[in-house]
Amino acid sequence: MNISIVFTSQAKKAQPYVALAQQLREQVATLDSSFVVASSPDIVHVFGGFDKATQALLAKYRDMRIPTVLTACDALAAYTAGKQTIDRSQLSRSRRKLLMLATAVHAVGNEEGAALAATAPKADVSVVANPVVTTTVSPKAMAASFMQLYQEAIEKHEQTVNSEILKTITS
Repeated sequence: MNISIVFTSQAKKAQPYVALAQQLREQVATLDSSFVVASSPDIVHVFGGFDKATQALLAKYRDMRIPTVLTACDALAAYTAGKQTIDRSQLSRSRRKLLMLATAVHAVGNEEGAALAATAPKADVSVVANPVVTTTVSPKAMAASFMQLYQEAIEKHEQTVNSEILKTITS
């Protein structure tokens, strides 16, 4: 499986995820000997904020028919500020649209997953814990969970493409 890991921003909010991406690269390399960071990936994992750069990149990969997993680096700004939920006003229509561009959306915990799912009910939200944030999961377990998420995202993407082809043929 060719996996590309992309950061749309070098902003401070993305920095905690750099360690996550490095752990992921190291662990996936031990789990899957065919791991390659490729220019023609099977799937792209985008670490980005709710910004135009992330939206443009997700749209680009969607147009290229390459499935994506999005880790929204600033998704829990309100939660980490002491609140327990993210309300709809904090995630505007443009943010919901951004979540829908990704094949799958990665949440680092159940609270974030529930908040993202409530915000964009049609988004495919999956929780994969980040060992940088919690000690309840090992880097190896996280990498295995991501590999499963990547495989599921690729399969979902293929089903969507095949469905679109069938609609075109029968129209």
